[in-house]
Amino acid sequence: MTASSDEGRIRDLAMYLRRALESVPRYKLPITMQEFPRGACGEASLLLGALLADHGLHGFKYVSAARGRIDDGTWTSHAWLASGSLIVDITADQFSDAPAAVIVARNSAWHDKFTIEKTHPSDFRATYSLGNGDLQALLVRLQAEFEGDVSGVDKRGEF
Repeated sequence: MTASSDEGRIRDLAMYLRRALESVPRYKLPITMQEFPRGACGEASLLLGALLADHGLHGFKYVSAARGRIDDGTWTSHAWLASGSLIVDITADQFSDAPAAVIVARNSAWHDKFTIEKTHPSDFRATYSLGNGDLQALLVRLQAEFEGDVSGVDKRGEF
């Protein structure tokens, strides 16, 4: 993947997935995503990683990071995707200081406030986890509902 030449496609896919997830009634989401975007950054990032891979956009890593301190109650964790200096985050607005709901940017100063704890492949299908079945089912439903058409990012359907 050449991230600079594909940034427009990446942004379109990120916005597509964000809007698709917003259109799903909360009770139809996996329990870990029912307060989307709050607390859903991990699963949303993994879904985005799979969607990007399905569209030939490889080379992303899932980033797990944290900021703040446990002893004063400011500690929080967050997850997003990265490829080199390109950050792709579809749940940033769960934090009041985030510059936007969806961030597709190079060298994000806001993300620099977090300390990276670990990274791993961004496509959840590349690793085994108990939640993979829920994520795969949701990805298939979202792609079927929106017919995989990211050119019509504003398209909304009943789920």
